[in-house]
Amino acid sequence: MESICSQTYENLEIILVDDGSTDGSEKICDEYEQRDSRIKVIHKTNGGLSDARNVALNIFKGEYMTFVDGDDVISPHYIEVLLSILKSRQAQISICGHKDFISLEDIKPNKDLTIKEYSGAEAIKEILINGCFTTSAWAKLYRRDLFDNLRFPVGRLYEDLPTTWQAFCKSEKVVFSPSQVYYYRQNPTSIMNSRFTHKKLDIIYAHESLLMGIRSKHPELVKFVKERFGTYTSIQLFYALVSGYSISDDLKQLRRCIRKNWRNMVGGTYPMKMKLFGSILCVPGVLDFMILVNKCRSKDV
Repeated sequence: MESICSQTYENLEIILVDDGSTDGSEKICDEYEQRDSRIKVIHKTNGGLSDARNVALNIFKGEYMTFVDGDDVISPHYIEVLLSILKSRQAQISICGHKDFISLEDIKPNKDLTIKEYSGAEAIKEILINGCFTTSAWAKLYRRDLFDNLRFPVGRLYEDLPTTWQAFCKSEKVVFSPSQVYYYRQNPTSIMNSRFTHKKLDIIYAHESLLMGIRSKHPELVKFVKERFGTYTSIQLFYALVSGYSISDDLKQLRRCIRKNWRNMVGGTYPMKMKLFGSILCVPGVLDFMILVNKCRSKDV
């Protein structure tokens, strides 16, 4: 919140959503609202990240909007940079670079004045091939009308993937600056870094939703969706097995997705080790053996 309130661009409407916190955070939210007239606090029952974002989307009044996750930090120039390149290039979305960090001492400003321009379809492809920017909602400034009738899926993990591409799809021009003015905290206890659970099968829903939409809007990009689908389910299957997960129906569901998208995955641009791992697990008997090993380990424990 300190980084948000310290922006060089000051004409802000700051919506702070308390998503049912139980650790005293709600009091801190109220203190910020009393200190800064730009801040509006919403207290609600816990509904998850998507629900919190949707609540803010329903009430904000600004011409543009951006998302900042609760454990991240932004540079004082974050809004200034994004708004400047968006207006100067007459774009609908502007994107900045980001830097991962663990402690605040890791944050070092990195300004790069290079600007790249994309059409909406080109920007979607850049996301799908793991290019200059990602599917994450943060580190982006959007024109408000892009989210008319667009909301994040409540109760789902990987909520950005089936959502942000639709905003890109509505855009005529997207601009990107490599300036690292958004700082993404690497938190080992976060939802994304937690042990594999059944809930992480939402990766399948996210990609199937994306695939359905891309087929109708940009069929020329379907092969890139399938490449990403196969690769990311390989990654999830890898982490599931490493963490000792042994529910065979869930693991076999991930393998079916790998098999379905295998041809696009092995011919794509993602790292060879993930292609190799996904290919090995498609060999009959391999996954069954690894499931058995994990079940034996859990019994030993």
